[in-house]
Amino acid sequence: MKMTYVIGHKKPDTDSVCASISYSYLKNKLGWTTEPRVLGNINKETKFVLDYFKVEEPHYLNDVKVQIKNMSYLKDAYINEHTSIAKTFEELQKLGVTGLPLVDENNKLKGYINVKEMAKNYGKSDDKEFMENDNAVYPQYKGYDLQYMDGTNTNKDSSDFRALRKEMFEIVAQALQIPVSLMLGNITNMNEIVKVFLTFCIDPIADMISEETTRKTSGGYDNWTKGNYVKVDTSTINHIDILDVAEKADKLIASGTCCIDEVREIIGFDRLNTKFSQQHFITKNYDTVENRLIGDGQNNNGGGEEDE
Repeated sequence: MKMTYVIGHKKPDTDSVCASISYSYLKNKLGWTTEPRVLGNINKETKFVLDYFKVEEPHYLNDVKVQIKNMSYLKDAYINEHTSIAKTFEELQKLGVTGLPLVDENNKLKGYINVKEMAKNYGKSDDKEFMENDNAVYPQYKGYDLQYMDGTNTNKDSSDFRALRKEMFEIVAQALQIPVSLMLGNITNMNEIVKVFLTFCIDPIADMISEETTRKTSGGYDNWTKGNYVKVDTSTINHIDILDVAEKADKLIASGTCCIDEVREIIGFDRLNTKFSQQHFITKNYDTVENRLIGDGQNNNGGGEEDE
């Protein structure tokens, strides 16, 4: 069985190198013949991981361009380099292939022609000669039709473009979990739309950036346990009107959940950084059930008859 190389990114990182090694191992277990390769120099992190797990570093692969030997083609089928495009196209259709080797008069390989390259140049010379000469004849090839265009079409309807634009926006919105109405500029119920956008699109990306940056910059597990990590904060992306959240801000302070500085930071104000602003407060309305029962019992005993 022929050898298959398994590669990753052009600039390999730890993820792509380990993925190519793992996938190559899996394919070999399934009966393939593969080897992992890298397309560039590995970094220090990747080298450390490979050395730590005693895994051999994949060899460097300097070229992944398609070569004739890698292509599947009819070895006895070829076409002369001076053959016309129309004739070449007919030959491709006859053989049921999309490309053929080009040879000279001595059947020496000169190149390779495929349908894609033919499409780029097909008819260019004929069009130029036909348009620039008064008495030119345009050859109409088999399978092609000429359509008359008099330039009198005044239809300026842009509905097709708008439909295409909408479809593109919907595809992007679905892929990135962005509300479609936000993509289309619909401002109805904007607060709820922005919340959905932050929850399902921005926050997952922010968490991913936080975790990956922490993994690569925290300096190891011990530093991470000490609180050395990176966190992308998205809490202030949405606009906060202080008058709308005044009651909620008071509740955060009164319940002891946040101090004044923490609440000021949430609503976009600067921290005071004073001893008072960094204290936690709680109102008398908050108490445990046990304490309330004790207090109620004492009040009832004090206001009624004494127990014997």
